[in-house]
Amino acid sequence: MRRAAATAVRTALSARPPAARTAPVALPLPRPFSSSSTSHFFFRRPQKTRSQLRQELLDAAARGQPEVVGKLYPQFAQLAHPSTDSSERPRLWRKEAQALLRLVAQAGHFGTALRIFNDLEALYDSPPQLAEHQLLLLAMVNSNRHAKAVEWIESLESSYGLRPEPSEWNVVLQGFRQQGDVEGMLDVVRRMRTSGASPDIVTYNTLIAGLLAARRLDLARATVQEMEAEGVQPNVMTSTTLLVGFLDAGELASAREVHNRLLETAGLPNRLSSKGKGKGTYREDQPVEVDVPVVNALMRYETVVNGLDAALSFAERCRDSGVPLDGYTINTLVKAGVREIRSADGGARLVERLENITGAQSDRRTWSVLVSHLARGGGSVDEALKLYYKARDRFVEPDSAMVQPLLDALLKPAPAAETLAQAKVLYEDLVSGARSYRNKPDSSIFATLLRACAHQDCTDLDWSLSLVQDMRDRSVRLDPLSVGWHIVAMMRSAPSFEDAFKAYDEMRALDPSVLDAKAFNTILHAFTTLRADTGEAAPSVYINEFLTDMIRSGHPPESATYSLLLQHYSRIAEPSFEMIKQLHSRIKLDANLDPDTPLFNSLMDAYSRVGAFDRAYGVWDSMLLNLSGRIKPDQISVSILLDTCGRDGYMGGKQRGMRLWQDLERGTLPVVRNYKIWESWVEALCRWGMFDEAEKVVFEEMGRPPANAVGTGAQVAPKPTVATVEMLLKFARWTTSDGEERARVVAERIKAELPELWEHLPASAKALGRPQEQQVEGGGADVSS
Repeated sequence: MRRAAATAVRTALSARPPAARTAPVALPLPRPFSSSSTSHFFFRRPQKTRSQLRQELLDAAARGQPEVVGKLYPQFAQLAHPSTDSSERPRLWRKEAQALLRLVAQAGHFGTALRIFNDLEALYDSPPQLAEHQLLLLAMVNSNRHAKAVEWIESLESSYGLRPEPSEWNVVLQGFRQQGDVEGMLDVVRRMRTSGASPDIVTYNTLIAGLLAARRLDLARATVQEMEAEGVQPNVMTSTTLLVGFLDAGELASAREVHNRLLETAGLPNRLSSKGKGKGTYREDQPVEVDVPVVNALMRYETVVNGLDAALSFAERCRDSGVPLDGYTINTLVKAGVREIRSADGGARLVERLENITGAQSDRRTWSVLVSHLARGGGSVDEALKLYYKARDRFVEPDSAMVQPLLDALLKPAPAAETLAQAKVLYEDLVSGARSYRNKPDSSIFATLLRACAHQDCTDLDWSLSLVQDMRDRSVRLDPLSVGWHIVAMMRSAPSFEDAFKAYDEMRALDPSVLDAKAFNTILHAFTTLRADTGEAAPSVYINEFLTDMIRSGHPPESATYSLLLQHYSRIAEPSFEMIKQLHSRIKLDANLDPDTPLFNSLMDAYSRVGAFDRAYGVWDSMLLNLSGRIKPDQISVSILLDTCGRDGYMGGKQRGMRLWQDLERGTLPVVRNYKIWESWVEALCRWGMFDEAEKVVFEEMGRPPANAVGTGAQVAPKPTVATVEMLLKFARWTTSDGEERARVVAERIKAELPELWEHLPASAKALGRPQEQQVEGGGADVSS
């Protein structure tokens, strides 16, 4: 049957893409809006009995399904609460509760683990035991709550009257080792000693393994000396750890020394030296008791130092001497022989050969090594897929390590509709074929698929939302640094603002704590620019929800947040004065906000763009009142005000603009005039009908030191640019009474006085300086003129 199933999946891989799974309908958080009407009817599902819930929980634990435990336990706990009639309470023995706690702790489902832990005292009338605290610590480190685990273990004695043993500290130490955090490991050992607990052999072996993995070889050697000085004698596992660590680091001399010592202390038959010689004789009726990890470390030494053939010879001697070998032995050997593999058939033959030599059975790790090798350049993706299904035909249960290289080969650097369809089949096979939670899709699988679904060539938002739903059901979280990117990518693939917000909402619900203020601003910017091509405004109902989420997450809107919203609503196709006014009111009422000059600039510019000039002037005046404070006008502020005065059709705007320029010249407003300010000044003069003055500024003042300016106003004015003279030509042609003649004069003057700019003027701008009939007859501008 399994072969038939694998064949069916293989057939599906080459057939049409599978139908998209139904995306989740309900939003993760209640929102004050909905895209569908509320139903007045619902179906009441029959309530499960206490015995049913208990049995389902135990079955889920036996099958290794922590996500199922997480769904069922709250219902069970409600029935088992002390307020319930004791005769009606479901019976769950403490060992069974511990089994549930162990499962969710190993899977890193901290929320469920904490709930079970907190219920122990209420259910069994006795506080949690030290072993149960250890399981909670395991849940913390497996969910990346290492700092919380340290805090918890240090408070055990004061909060619970329990003195943590080295075994509890070792759980936390192992968590830091898995993260590769050397400083964290050393800090745990220091705190352990301070608390009165002495490091044991497990502590030292864990610390040594972490130091070797981080290539801190000298510190690892010093740790061995330290443990001996403390009276803790290294054991066989210490030597095994050192041997593997030195081999990984390429320290072959140190590895050889540890190898020789390990041969003498591991209890191996004497004939198992690297050359097959020994002092003793082996009797087949003598049982051989040797730790398999020791044998595998010695096997690793043979592959690295003496090559694959020597390792195979050592494996045969182990087998003939009664030394046990296992799947990890095959993994060690296949890593040494994988370089020569170029096809699926070659990989399968290598596995069969190694199984015959070792007498052991290969496991998914063996096949993962081969699949990864073929998928990542040793062969081709087709051969890698073929080998994957050979493994499935052999009843090998897939896991993320086996599927990830295939997804990378199919979807990178850019996915296509066909390869995404193949990736979907692989994902469904992984989900349905993995029986244990350890083999379920991990965060890397989801990240790869989500990235592919957001690609412009094969956008699939519905399946993206389905993946996010799967992540929530399995308590899988993405790397916090990549969550914002995935949200933005999903939103950009959405056909509407509603769908984009839904994508954000689904992804954020996985772990609301991972988004900081910078991530929120990035997401908000992407949301407001979704319809930048059409100039459509982002619906305010969604914007309000974004701002509310920021407040709830502890990252309230900041100046940059309001600035990007003001820019959006003032630059859309139909700028919204009402929305800008609402944002201004919100800014004034926001007690958490620390406004700055860029925010005032955005507010002044927004009012200016919607024609609310008096309100823009009011913002400027409030900035002038803060000249000695943190919020004061800068170069951008001056440029915005000049643009505003130029657009204002009333005399008051012109008068305000003239006064501003005088203040800049006299230095009474301490702002250095940069190019943007000079350009805004030229444009304002043109808009006021003062074209002679504008022409004088461009040809006689820009690029020269001011004649009568003082202070900051005495700076040399920047030279005009192509954009400056092009703007002057346009205003001369279309806003003066004798536009055609005036444009010709300006064009001649540009050619004579600023020839380097005339050369780079676009043809359309040069055409403005010629009579209309010449433009028609010539068919366009004469670029060579």
